[in-house]
Amino acid sequence: MKKSRNQLCPCGSGKKYKNCCLAKDERQRKSETEQSINGQKIMDELYDEFEGRGPAQAMTDFAQPLIDEVAKDEKELSSALSLAHLFWNFALIPDEKERQAQIDDFLSSSSKSEKEKEDFRKLAWMMIERHRQMFPKLHKPDSKWKRDFNKTGER
Repeated sequence: MKKSRNQLCPCGSGKKYKNCCLAKDERQRKSETEQSINGQKIMDELYDEFEGRGPAQAMTDFAQPLIDEVAKDEKELSSALSLAHLFWNFALIPDEKERQAQIDDFLSSSSKSEKEKEDFRKLAWMMIERHRQMFPKLHKPDSKWKRDFNKTGER
């Protein structure tokens, strides 16, 4: 049901909606619209970067070395894809120090041995470099993706 400017505000304040939450709701709608437009621009840039393959195929192509290493059973395949997704997200962190901190933070909650942690780091950096090679536009300083990440700290 649409809120009328002159009706009581649904927040329960007893004020008219126009004198209470209308401005806040309009700012929220504007912000959501801007986020949607920015999201679409980012998706357009990614589609171009993925050379028309679409994000699912691009992720699969990126994950292929991990997929090739595991037996074709469903559990190991799922683990390889989850690991690839994690490395993909690490690769999108624009700041090298922040990326290293995120990897270290991830490993600090792990019960892996020091050798396993070092092997994970090596694999992570190999996959991050693979990402740079496969999707160079996402790693350029003027990338829309990077600009938005640096503004918001998200994505």
